[in-house]
Amino acid sequence: MAKLAFDTGGTFTDFALLDDKGGLHLHKVLSTPRNPAEAVVQGVSELLETFADSITIENLQVLGATTVVTNAVLERKGVETGFVTTDGFQDMLRIRNEGRYDLYDLNIKYPDPLVTRANSYGASERIAADGSVITELKEETVRQIAGRLKEKGIRSVAVCLLHAYKYPQHERRVAALLREEYPDIFVSLSSEVCPEMREFDRASTTVVNAYTRPQMAGHVAHLQREFSEKGIDRQVLWMTSSGGLVPSQRAAELPVRLIESGPAAGAVAAAEFGRTAGEKSVLSFDMGGTTAKLCLIPDGEPNVGTDLEVAHYQRFRKGSGFPLKIQSIQMIEIGAGGGSIAAKNPLGLLDVGPHSAGAMPGPAAYQRGGTQPTVTDADILLGYMGTESFVGGSFKVSKDAAHGAMEKLATSLDVSVERCAWGIHDLVNESMSKAAAMHATDLGVDPRSLPMVAFGGAG
Repeated sequence: MAKLAFDTGGTFTDFALLDDKGGLHLHKVLSTPRNPAEAVVQGVSELLETFADSITIENLQVLGATTVVTNAVLERKGVETGFVTTDGFQDMLRIRNEGRYDLYDLNIKYPDPLVTRANSYGASERIAADGSVITELKEETVRQIAGRLKEKGIRSVAVCLLHAYKYPQHERRVAALLREEYPDIFVSLSSEVCPEMREFDRASTTVVNAYTRPQMAGHVAHLQREFSEKGIDRQVLWMTSSGGLVPSQRAAELPVRLIESGPAAGAVAAAEFGRTAGEKSVLSFDMGGTTAKLCLIPDGEPNVGTDLEVAHYQRFRKGSGFPLKIQSIQMIEIGAGGGSIAAKNPLGLLDVGPHSAGAMPGPAAYQRGGTQPTVTDADILLGYMGTESFVGGSFKVSKDAAHGAMEKLATSLDVSVERCAWGIHDLVNESMSKAAAMHATDLGVDPRSLPMVAFGGAG
């Protein structure tokens, strides 16, 4: 059976087609951040047209990995979301768990909740930890909440009641009432999204799910519709953060489980390459256009945990982001990719990242409006990337444009263009090697003994 896989990244969308005879064909197109499905449809159409004689379209299985969920949270471009909890706990998302990621910072800050205080509502009900009902659910309060949500045009709501992870009866009734009063609303229940104790972590996970659900549902529906028109009737299978696969319907219902979709797929592939090469343990290194991911893979299998955090206020500081209680392959992220922007910091020194040029405008060498020098521009100037072989020769890049952007930064730093490019190259390599050592050390492993599986657009 033929298989077609795609991975939507921040800069490029990549494709791999395994035809009926086992032949492997690779393809790549620029991502379309405003509507990620456009790049997927474009790439799939081009592959199907080129290799139409090599595949049986009705038996084709499509597999996907995406950054739609991640980008919606990081860029805060999800939908306006409501939050319903036990009356008296409406400030749960702001109080958090009262932990501090830095004991000595008197001005410690956290990311603003994805739900505003005005859109946080309390339902009159309460179930104790032992399951006894302290306060019966007053259905009229839920109907009133539904009316307010409808009046505001809020399309998605997260419901997280106390102790619902074990006693979900009130949550289920709240969902039924909300759908009865407001049929078009997306309802995410904590008892379904994250049936785990500790209300803040459960609420945080459910809110992220609700915040991204309409967007992911639309993305999935769009792709399924486009694929059906091309004769592909099978549901797309989506990579989850844990390295497993779920069908489109499940991906649309629980998008929070896809938040590390693409990086997880890379870690699973690296583990397979390691096993094939006879290596017991490997370190996977995935450097894309926006970030780089490192994953330690001991004994042929990536470590899976449930302590994921996203959207850190302080980059890489555990406790400064939104906790997500989902199964996820344990990785460390570095804000350094091919599109990472190099600039002079307030101290007059060279800095790289975490801001990225992305797909639009992209690095200066792409000639799509980018004017700031990036890691890709440095690699082109230093000869690590060819101008004619980029994306198989189908995408032309300009060394002159890269030189022009680098020259401005070099002048401000009072160094040559070549020295500036080497500085970017060395700085990125140093930050990534330190992160790799830190990740391995945290897990009690000496990284010097591990072979590396490197991949990604800038890997």
